[in-house]
This record gives sequence, C-alpha cells and structure tokens, in this order.
Amino acid sequence: MIQTVYVLEILHPGGVVRGHFAQTQGAAQRAAAGKYRLAGRWEPAQDEQVRARLIGLDGEELARVVREQLEYG
Repeated sequence: MIQTVYVLEILHPGGVVRGHFAQTQGAAQRAAAGKYRLAGRWEPAQDEQVRARLIGLDGEELARVVREQLEYG
C-alpha cells in the first residue's frame, strides 16, 4: 500500500534534519512553530516534491515541507 506523507525538514549549517512526519501539509507546518519553535513566513514552493518553504526574518530558508510517497504493508 502506498501512503502520502509530508515531512518537515529543518535546515541548518550541518545539514538537514527530518523532524516531523505528518498526513497533511498543514500539520507538518504547524510542527515547525509548535515543536521546533521556528518563526517566519511560509511560501509555496515551485517544486512538485517540496511543497512549502519557511523563510525566516532575515530571508534565510529555515525549513521546508516535502511530499513523499511511502510504500508499506
């Protein structure tokens, strides 16, 4: 069975941390503020896989939400 998941990826100088897996894009975005205390504005991404980018006050990309298809069963 294939399931769509939305992954919150947190960006920092050492690389990318896959911090939260959710069933909706909104839930992944809310985890950025709630669980990880990231602040900024969400912008839609022009990529089929990357759905949104969190831009911080200084214009730097802080996180992104990535859509993935996972097969399990």
